[in-house]
Amino acid sequence: MSVNEVRKQAAGLREVIPTSHGASRNLNNRARRPLNGSTDGLLLLLLCITALGIAKVLMHDAHFLEDEYHSVEHTGRAVLPIDNRDVSAILKFIGAEGSTDGDVSIAPKLIGGHDNTVETTGKASVGGVATNPPLESVKSADSNGDDSINPQTQLLPLKEILSKAYGGGKIKEETIAALPSVDDVSRLYGSSGPIIYGTETCAKFRENIPLKRRIIAPAGIFNTGTNLMTNLLRNNCVLPHETNPKNGVNWHVPWGKHNPVSWRFHNVAHSAGKGVEQGDVLPIVTIKDPYTWFSSMCRHPYAAKWPHNKICPNLIDQDGKEVPVRIIYGSKSGGTVDYTSLAGVWNTWYKNYMTVDFPRLIVRFEDILFRPEEVIGVACKCAGGTFRPDEGKKFRYMTDSAKGTTGAHNGATAGLESALLLYTSSEKRTLNYSKRDLEQSRKSLDKDIMNLFHYADP
Repeated sequence: MSVNEVRKQAAGLREVIPTSHGASRNLNNRARRPLNGSTDGLLLLLLCITALGIAKVLMHDAHFLEDEYHSVEHTGRAVLPIDNRDVSAILKFIGAEGSTDGDVSIAPKLIGGHDNTVETTGKASVGGVATNPPLESVKSADSNGDDSINPQTQLLPLKEILSKAYGGGKIKEETIAALPSVDDVSRLYGSSGPIIYGTETCAKFRENIPLKRRIIAPAGIFNTGTNLMTNLLRNNCVLPHETNPKNGVNWHVPWGKHNPVSWRFHNVAHSAGKGVEQGDVLPIVTIKDPYTWFSSMCRHPYAAKWPHNKICPNLIDQDGKEVPVRIIYGSKSGGTVDYTSLAGVWNTWYKNYMTVDFPRLIVRFEDILFRPEEVIGVACKCAGGTFRPDEGKKFRYMTDSAKGTTGAHNGATAGLESALLLYTSSEKRTLNYSKRDLEQSRKSLDKDIMNLFHYADP
């Protein structure tokens, strides 16, 4: 057969190909038979179901990234947390995102404009170097201040705290055996409390803001229990706000719960920030023992960047130089802030909240675990809200995750039991710390803030 004959036969095959129905189909025209019969109908139904399922997943993921589990808020769009699949992610229970963040003889002044910020020896990526005055003489915590709404209670045995949280339910024997004693916990965080900074500003808030405009909202650096605080407030406090659908409790402060306080009036958080009058908000700031907070940041750094894969918290390098930390709070100008170290982040972030001239409360994360009813009662009454247990209703605890189990919070362990076991252990408090990091922690952490909140060096 000649080459030309082969080409002609091949051309003929391309033009007409027999189908499974015994007919011929012209491939050039791509003719197709219409859908008919039970087989085609079933195929169409399956395709529709699949499309609906994909759409539902996409909608869920969009909500997940945009709303409750969003870790860094700023104007315009969400910034996803760094390393959101960290194997040893922080306890999902504390909400979130993660603790809440007296008498102080310091000027009630905020240093820095848009967190040009921010620490005594630190700098921001935009705006040059700014310095803060020291907290020259922070007195011992007088939680009542000028507004005696803060009851002091003795620390209960941890098994009793769990029993109350579970409505009197029985606690597993192995859990009880693992819990530290009251004396052990008292050596870490004191025997009475809660320690709440700023109650003397409550009357000013109530005088200046009409009842139906008042809003309370959590704030705190990463890994300090902000989501836990939100849920406890919404479960147990009511403010008759004229438009807020959640009893006057915003998910977080409208300038962004993790953002520096200098962002107030300069930023509207992408989630839960729009339409909220920032001057009407009483921030309930959560603060956490810096030693356990360092470990939490090692496990789940969110938007903080510094070398810590081999050694953590890695405050100082082998040459004796502090290891700087960069936090990307937002993508706009001034949204990236440089700190001298992880200790510098803790010192600066909370010192700036302590030196503002507007009402706010700063409460310990540990007190949210040990004395949640007292802490929420103080926060609610500070704003002039109705504390539900005062009306004969039971206090509603949080015993499971406040963060969720996927995305940024994937890999977290669950619940109040785990949180009590982790955050009441003197051994776990500095587990895996190097001698160099321990020495640098004692040297660099702000002693005034440490003493005020009864955080002792190990």
